[in-house]
Amino acid sequence: MEKEKDIMEMNFEEIRCFFITTLSNLFFMSKNYKNLMFDT
Repeated sequence: MEKEKDIMEMNFEEIRCFFITTLSNLFFMSKNYKNLMFDT
């Protein structure tokens, strides 16, 4: 049970990190896209 719980928590941390990274990447991309549109 202990090991399973550790794996669950680790997966949760990994998923959270992945989610945050994806969100920031999307935000960064949309920002760049808007800048490109304004430049042209």
